[in-house]
Amino acid sequence: MGKQEPSVRTATERLLTRPILPEPEAHNTPLLDLYEVPDGLVVTVDLPGVVVQDLRIVVSQNNLTMEGTRQACRDTGRGCYLRVERNSAAFHRVVHLPIPVNPHAAVARYERGVLTVTFPKIPDRRQKAIEIPVQEG
Repeated sequence: MGKQEPSVRTATERLLTRPILPEPEAHNTPLLDLYEVPDGLVVTVDLPGVVVQDLRIVVSQNNLTMEGTRQACRDTGRGCYLRVERNSAAFHRVVHLPIPVNPHAAVARYERGVLTVTFPKIPDRRQKAIEIPVQEG
C-alpha cells in the first residue's frame, strides 16, 4: 500500500475527528424526530429547561414553527461553577410537514423536557396559520 498524500491524510483525519453535531455553545437549535404513523404525523422535540408558558407552536403552510426560551439556573447557593455548558437562550425551529395534516386537531404535550406534537392526516388542502396550545404533563 502506498503512502497517502499529506493533504488527503489531513483531510481524512479532520473528517474523522470532528464532532457529528455542532458544539452545544454554538448551536441552540433543538433536536427533533419526525415520523409518520398510519393515521398521522408525530414530531418529538428535545426541549430541556423550557417552561410550557415560554413555548409557542404555530402551523402555517405545512410548516411547524416552535419557539421559546431555555432557562438555565445559575444560582446553586452551594458554591461556584467550574464549568458552564447549559445556557439560557431563545430558540426558533421550523420543520416542514411533508404530508397534509389537520392542525385544528393537533395535540401537543410537554413532559420531562420532551415536546410531542401529533397531527392527524387529512386530504391535501391549504390551511391558515393555527396556533396549537401546549398541555403540561
